[in-house]
Amino acid sequence: MPFRAVHQVGRLVEIRGNSPLTLGEMEEIFSKLSALISTVGQKRMVACTDIRALRVLPTGGAEKLIDFMRSDHPQVERSAFVLASDNAILYLQTTRVLEAAGADPSAAMRRSFRDAAEAERWLSEVLTPVEAKRLHQFLTESSPPID
Repeated sequence: MPFRAVHQVGRLVEIRGNSPLTLGEMEEIFSKLSALISTVGQKRMVACTDIRALRVLPTGGAEKLIDFMRSDHPQVERSAFVLASDNAILYLQTTRVLEAAGADPSAAMRRSFRDAAEAERWLSEVLTPVEAKRLHQFLTESSPPID
């Protein structure tokens, strides 16, 4: 599976993905994320999605992501998508997704970044020191292969 989602500390949910990605795999990761959201408990989660190794969303993937984002918004405090700086296609796709999900009040709490350090700074504003330390580790570790 080209995506992995884990909850290791506090409210931080870590998501990492690479290509290729299918619609079926997107549905699997959304199911896993829904379960992870419940492990965060009463607090609203802070998510970091590192998709620097993802080249493009599959056909229909943007719509699935929009639907998921609209369904999870009460549980999300902030969510950052970290993209490769040279990936214009995925940047346009995520921009469209975030704009389409903008009908929800939570949309301002979701952003895409082409610079991991910027995403880290933005998310760290609402994280505890322990969560911020883990976020830094997550964003700076070399991307391990995803099974």
